[in-house]
Amino acid sequence: MKPAETIRSLDELMQSSGWATILEGVTAERERAVRLLADPKTSVDAKAEHDFLRGVIYAADRMIEMPSVLKQKVESMDKINTAPKVRRTNGAGNHAIN
Repeated sequence: MKPAETIRSLDELMQSSGWATILEGVTAERERAVRLLADPKTSVDAKAEHDFLRGVIYAADRMIEMPSVLKQKVESMDKINTAPKVRRTNGAGNHAIN
């Protein structure tokens, strides 16, 4: 897929009702995990459970950011690939440096 098509697809994804539904579910799970960690009445004493909840929050944040991050990567790679090629030299202008 060409970069312009990928960017267009990511824009369409972020504006779709399906993505809105996914975001709603992910955000709700993230908020639930945050509440469990913050509530002193909840027994989150076990290190494994505490780490699991922190992982849920981390994964939710990455999921929410994913389309934007992918779009930025594609745009950056497209700019790098379409930039004019410059021949590097050793300063004297007569020998290429690889």
